[in-house]
Amino acid sequence: MPQSYLFLFAPMRSGSTLLTFLLCSHPEILGYGETHVVYHSPADLDELVARVCRAHGKERPETRYVLDKQLHNGLLRQPDCLNGAD
Repeated sequence: MPQSYLFLFAPMRSGSTLLTFLLCSHPEILGYGETHVVYHSPADLDELVARVCRAHGKERPETRYVLDKQLHNGLLRQPDCLNGAD
């Protein structure tokens, strides 16, 4: 299954945890909240998938989307690394 990504960018204490919970209740979305992946290049998307799968006890996602919640500006070191990521 082709992998696409969902990123939730929000300030702390904004209700983002509830929104993450609601989004991840959808059967096509796999995530758990903040993964703390630092994004330098598109290769870091593999680390996102690995962390989310580990948290769910899976070898690979069986969903269309993998979700990450970002609350800290410093974790997206190279915003261009997300260009073209589905």
